Amino acid sequence: MLLYKIIQAINVAFKVISVILIICVVAGYVILKVNWRIYYTDTETALYQAIPTSTPQPTVAPTQIIIQSNIKPLTDNTIIVSTTDNVSDAFVNYFDKTMNLVETNWTGNGTDPLTLSLSNYSSIDLKSYSNWVDQYTNTTTIPNSLDNIYNSTTAKTGVISIIQSAESDFIKYLTAVGINSNYINEIQGNTLVNIPANIQLIQNTGSTYIESHADYVKDTSGNVINNDYSKLNLIVYANDIYNKAVMLKNSGIIPSNAYSNTGDLDVIARDMATRYTTYRLMTTVLQRAVDTVNAPDKYKTSIDSYLEALKSLSQVNLNFTLSWGGVVYNQVNNQALTLRRQDDFVGIDVLSSAYALSQAQKNVLEYKLFGKYQPLAQTLVADVTNFNNKYPQFPILSMKQKILADFISLIDFKNIYKPDLISINNQISLLPQIVADYSYYNIKEKNTFWDYLK
Repeated sequence: MLLYKIIQAINVAFKVISVILIICVVAGYVILKVNWRIYYTDTETALYQAIPTSTPQPTVAPTQIIIQSNIKPLTDNTIIVSTTDNVSDAFVNYFDKTMNLVETNWTGNGTDPLTLSLSNYSSIDLKSYSNWVDQYTNTTTIPNSLDNIYNSTTAKTGVISIIQSAESDFIKYLTAVGINSNYINEIQGNTLVNIPANIQLIQNTGSTYIESHADYVKDTSGNVINNDYSKLNLIVYANDIYNKAVMLKNSGIIPSNAYSNTGDLDVIARDMATRYTTYRLMTTVLQRAVDTVNAPDKYKTSIDSYLEALKSLSQVNLNFTLSWGGVVYNQVNNQALTLRRQDDFVGIDVLSSAYALSQAQKNVLEYKLFGKYQPLAQTLVADVTNFNNKYPQFPILSMKQKILADFISLIDFKNIYKPDLISINNQISLLPQIVADYSYYNIKEKNTFWDYLK
């Protein structure tokens, strides 16, 4: 009888152990699927450690490639522009100050209110936030004087033609770099198979700013056709092009001998900004094509094919990633951070090639659009890291709603600064993109990127 009970107990124990092992295996599989990389923490920030791989060296340096096209070169070897700009940013100031205040008094419990008050911000701070909103609106609202080159029917025809030309330039660039031809075939044969119908140019949006983006091919009801997420459309906004045209004009890289009057300069800047916008979107297209090519057949049209793909550009250069408040948030936001940084640098590389910009022009462009903001990136990275260290279970992007509910919404509606605080606070949801834009690729990262595509 005793022996029987012992045997029975052993059988039960084996069953329990078997169940535990199965759970462990499944959990381990899920964790590996979500993370891809070994998670570790150091004194600076929580990062995903990229696994080093041996890759071939590029046969052509991408910075030396000149695309043969009908674009008039804008080469200027004599450009001298200061690279010692004193940069400040009202959003970074707001976010840094607000996070420091939050970490001083808040418990970290989502139901406990924040103790923020308008008195925490000086009149100088509030005025700078207001100026930031005004400047943001001015650089995203097309002035009436430029409607003819951005919002007219003629402008639409011309801009779409430039987008199509830029798509072709991008493919030429990829071919010249020498990436795997399967990726190029995928772009032309599937991802953007509906050229030129895949281009949607949206005009006359007033002060409403929406960044151009690649989106899935959808029917009139907004549903993805045949649940096929491997195909994309390019959604381009005229005021996004204008915003980038302003940046390009202000960068000083367009040589004075390229135009005879301000009107000519505006057209050159628009055309250049249209191409730059398209090159960035085509980088997103490339990212999707790489996922599709490398995913098993049954996952090629899946929305999360990158999770199944043997190679994905979302896995490249993961040496710069942050902790955002848990595994899922880390995965989503670090992927956005990684892919956005790729959009930024590839866009500049192809633009420089298309216009035959000199290395001096390219250096200035990279500095003016991205490089000068690196000190601001360091501030944001420190804020994200410090917040995560103190409140590891609270996603920092959720602070946008928390601050709005516990602080800004309680401000008297007659207060002139309330709308500005709402606007600048909304930028918190864009933190991964902002950090990406302020943290430009270095040469080593660029080489790693192109090597990965061989």
